[in-house]
Amino acid sequence: MVLSIMFILAGAMGPAAALQWRQEKWLPAAEWIAAQVSPAGLVATPALGIFLAFVGVMLLWPPAVLLAFLSALGFLFVLVLATRERLSQRLFPAVGQGVVEPAEEEPSPARRKAS
Repeated sequence: MVLSIMFILAGAMGPAAALQWRQEKWLPAAEWIAAQVSPAGLVATPALGIFLAFVGVMLLWPPAVLLAFLSALGFLFVLVLATRERLSQRLFPAVGQGVVEPAEEEPSPARRKAS
């Protein structure tokens, strides 16, 4: 029972975080997700939250496994769509202004000698 409540509350944080990011709050967390995971992961965070909430519901009511499965498919769909369409800049324009793109690595001296 306690575990299911924790899953439901953790899942509610996904959509809540997306609302905060649109209001330009909690931006350090959004920039960390965009830099460490991916910009597509940032867009899919609300869908992942919905999936976690349905997993919590599934622990309370076993037939909800269908809802959890459908929300997992929805999460994957949003993740793929966000990767193809580059939705992170359109949905969260304030995120990424302070993120520096990683530069290409210089070849090591051993690789330079081999070339």
